[in-house]
Order: sequence, then structure tokens, then C-alpha cells
Amino acid sequence: MPIITSITPNKKNKERSSIFLDGEYALAFDNFIIFKHRLKEGEEIAKEKLIDIQREDMGEIGFEKAVNYTLIRMRSEREMRHYLKEKGFLREIIDEVIEKLRLYNYVNDTNFAKLFTDEKKSKWGENKIKYELRLKGVGSQDIEKAFEDFEGSDEAYNISTKYLKGNTKEHYEKLKKYLFSKGFSFSDINSAVFRIKEEMKNEKTEDEKND
Repeated sequence: MPIITSITPNKKNKERSSIFLDGEYALAFDNFIIFKHRLKEGEEIAKEKLIDIQREDMGEIGFEKAVNYTLIRMRSEREMRHYLKEKGFLREIIDEVIEKLRLYNYVNDTNFAKLFTDEKKSKWGENKIKYELRLKGVGSQDIEKAFEDFEGSDEAYNISTKYLKGNTKEHYEKLKKYLFSKGFSFSDINSAVFRIKEEMKNEKTEDEKND
């Protein structure tokens, strides 16, 4: 069996150390991993054990990178898997990292779908939000849960009032096309436009009364 001839602190990352076997550099581990497995200079170590420790170390590295990736915003499981794959992690390591992320609730597609929907509903309609969620790998059940309290006609109305601000109120056909491009359903679009038309009628009635 090879002998650990030296354990040298990494110059670029003080939390890791380089392992030398029989006088030659072999690999680097997190200092906690070295402490956990009680690796010491002058001791023999089986190659199989080194492989197991390396796998554990890669899992810790992957988990740390994954957590940092969620600090910008929450990620879907598919997004996280793609990210870790791009970073060069093997499938088995990715599976282990994902399982740990689920355990600590860093990856949860049900929560992700809800947060994503709440964030986008002031700009997009139901169809577009659902399309984007599907692209991110979120399942149908999680998507439907995210829309349990979604009021598409209200969101379409809110966007409509912003769109019409400063424009002629009678530009309803342009408004419908605009809402459709944002992913709203025909029923939500028609409800929002009908509501605006009714408000316009009431405003005219009030103006006529005042005159």
C-alpha cells in the first residue's frame, strides 16, 4: 500500500491540504475530511479508501457550490443538476448532492414553482409562467400547486392599467395582443378588457352627471 509521506496546506485555499503518496503529489482534500478520517503522515493507506474519501470530498465540494448557487436565487432541481454537470461533477456525485440539498430544503420544486410564480405574475400571464417552469424541469403537479391562488384576470387587469397609462383608452385590440404576448389566457384577457370598458362607461356617466 502507498504511504502518506506529506500533508501540505494548500497555498490558494487554506481550508484544503495536498496529500503526497510515496513522495509524489496524489490529490487534495478538505481539512475536515483529513481530520475526520485521521489521515497522518507516515501511515499506509489503501487505494480503495482513498477513492472513497475522494468521493466524499467531491460531494462536499459539490454541495458547497450548489448552496452558493442558490444564494443568487432559488433553483429548480433540473437547473441545479445542469449547473453541477457543467462544473464537471459525475452523475453519482450529483445524485448525492441533490439528495442532500432536498434534505436541507435548498432544492424544492414545489417551493420554487410558487416563488417563481409570485415573482413573475406581475409581468407574465399563466401560460408564459407555466411554460417557463416546464423549461426549468418543474413537474405538472408542482406547477398546478403554484397556481392555486393565482387570479389571472386580476393580474391581466393590473398590467392593462399600466399599459394604457398615457395611451388612448380605446386601444383595446392592441391591449389584447399585448396581454396575449405576455402569456395570458383569452378568458383572463377578455375579463380584464371588459372590466376596463365598464370602468370607462362609469367614468363617462359620472362626467355627464357632473356636467
